[in-house]
Amino acid sequence: MRKRVTLVKYGINSGFRGEGEMDEDLLQKTVEIVRRAKRVVAFTGAGISVDSGIPDFRSAGGLWTRFPPDEYATIEAFEGNPRRVWGLFHAIAGTLASRGLRPMASLCGHGVGRWLVHCPPPIPNAVDGAPGTLQPGMVVAIEPFATDGPGNVAEAGPAEVFRVPPEREDVTGLDGEVFEAIRAFRGLPFARRQLAGLPRARVEGVLRALWERGRLNAYPPLREALGRPVAQAEHTLYVGEDGVEVLTR
Repeated sequence: MRKRVTLVKYGINSGFRGEGEMDEDLLQKTVEIVRRAKRVVAFTGAGISVDSGIPDFRSAGGLWTRFPPDEYATIEAFEGNPRRVWGLFHAIAGTLASRGLRPMASLCGHGVGRWLVHCPPPIPNAVDGAPGTLQPGMVVAIEPFATDGPGNVAEAGPAEVFRVPPEREDVTGLDGEVFEAIRAFRGLPFARRQLAGLPRARVEGVLRALWERGRLNAYPPLREALGRPVAQAEHTLYVGEDGVEVLTR
């Protein structure tokens, strides 16, 4: 099944003709596309947060003006003065606190590997004094979570995300087509909706059978324990010999 995707780009060289002057034709075209669309996704950069009064990393008053990246965001900086680098994380926690927010301390980032998910090392959202050190060659996902609630995590509702570890596969008596669709994820997590092209009853039958055999990992949705809103951001970083490279732009 083919789906049509329409991309509309606004930027210095597209939607804007000059300082404060917008291309009205492009704006009207965008309005019509959004009105007809069933689903809309907006990709934005740091500029939208700056316009909202939230400084970015590089602008005046941004994080890097107080914490130069070459002094704080490299493995050499951490190895040379880990206490100083921890100051960056204290600053992030302090920024959250100044806005009445708290980190979701029991959620964390993690290492990333080929066909692996949530592998070591854990990357905490709150300063915990852990002794671990990132090593050159590591790829890690940094996932800060912030909330205006106490910051405790609770499961909420039935699982919608699953994983079948390849070493625990057991196809005996299972629907072959459904299981092959699951096997195609090669041990990575998948959502129930990703199997929507197959009959629901057959999918549920396979998931139930795998669960009863102890072959299925199920991940219920998580929420802040008191139901408070949670904001999350994520970047994947490569830790190299010469510094850290952000892979997600």
